[in-house]
Amino acid sequence: MQENSSPKVLINSVTNDEAIVTCKCVEHFVENLTPEGRNAFRSVSSNDIVKLLDGIDMSPHMFVYLFIKPQPSKKQTRYMAVLDSNKLLHTVNLSTNEFLTLGTVQNFQHKSKRNVLFEMGEKKPRLFTVKQPFIKLHEVLYSFTKMDGVVPVLDQFLLPFLELPDEAPKDIPPALVPILKASFKKLITSPNTEFIQALQNVSLPPRVITALGDFFAVLCIRQNTIGYVLRTLLPVCMKNISNTSMILRSENIVTRMLNYIRNQYCSEYIETLYTTIEDQFKSLNSTEEFVPAFINVLRTIPAPPIIRWLMSIIFRSAEVRFPDEPQAPYNAISNFLLLRGLGPRLSTRDAAMQVRFSFLTMLFNFSPNPNIAGFAQELKDILKQMAISPNQNEDITLSVEENVIDEMVPQIMKIFAVQAKEIYDVYKQAPPMDYKSGVQYFIDEVCENAQ
Repeated sequence: MQENSSPKVLINSVTNDEAIVTCKCVEHFVENLTPEGRNAFRSVSSNDIVKLLDGIDMSPHMFVYLFIKPQPSKKQTRYMAVLDSNKLLHTVNLSTNEFLTLGTVQNFQHKSKRNVLFEMGEKKPRLFTVKQPFIKLHEVLYSFTKMDGVVPVLDQFLLPFLELPDEAPKDIPPALVPILKASFKKLITSPNTEFIQALQNVSLPPRVITALGDFFAVLCIRQNTIGYVLRTLLPVCMKNISNTSMILRSENIVTRMLNYIRNQYCSEYIETLYTTIEDQFKSLNSTEEFVPAFINVLRTIPAPPIIRWLMSIIFRSAEVRFPDEPQAPYNAISNFLLLRGLGPRLSTRDAAMQVRFSFLTMLFNFSPNPNIAGFAQELKDILKQMAISPNQNEDITLSVEENVIDEMVPQIMKIFAVQAKEIYDVYKQAPPMDYKSGVQYFIDEVCENAQ
């Protein structure tokens, strides 16, 4: 961008040139703009908005996983290979476990039914073969090396897995884990969010949802981009919902990410709520006392900053998605905190206690039941007060050790190696969607909040 352009001046007030190409920069940019900054940003021209987007790295950061045989070579030589987003070709010899980075692939040629030629700068082009004839892999490799965007991002990712031959190992060679970890970090936390939006838009098998949701959460926490990714995925999650009471109830990637954060970092708060409610309910006999007792517990036990931060993101996303339905954001944060957070703890074999807890479940659903309806507004007031972003003095730092990611990468790769066809089939059956960059969500929010 030009040094004197309006976005550049604004960005320089909250960040720096080095940080602008990362998602963390966008997160920081939006959350730290003053009201004056928001108004100033809203006043810039559409051309300046384009300049801002051009100044942020919007490439898909894709990588390709391959099973190849070098030519010429010994008969049994086979490589598992990763062509990373920098077009570096990394290989592991499956016979010797030798790891090599062969070079930067500058061009790709599809020589025949099974042959592929990688041109690597001044080096002699390297010829490889695949076990079976290409189906779509040559299209993926051509689009990848040319960066022409012809093949959609999720197709680019899944099709190479579909064309892995039966003899390819399902477990990835350990030497490739660091390469794949770095590649996933770029792919999942990139300002180009088409990959994660496409996966969020698909009805995935439960086991895949669990693995991907946890993996996305861990990567985003490590990269300090969890808020950015949640803001990007929540609109996709809510896109096809017609009944607002169902917001965040179904199991999908974003609800799993929210579950992971709540369970890992807020379990003490949920447990305190539960034990306090349980202790108080044991001494109550009248049905008219149960709900007021719970309201009092919710009001008096302060929610941790992380919970309030997540609730603020969810509340805002529901407001934007359902501008004409004022109940929607309350359904969303009640489902997140109470139904999916506290709700699972309200299961007991004690019949008397189960009756007491059933009143809370009705309250969480804003039931019109006469014993419940009178407390709905009070619950909404408490939830809205909770759904306010923590101030700068409150710590919302999340952390995860790098070795957690190291352990998850092989599991994620194996899921794609084994279930790529199942994932690809449901992806192709999903309704088409217009992908919106995560950065654009932030720009829209800044402009909206400036009004």
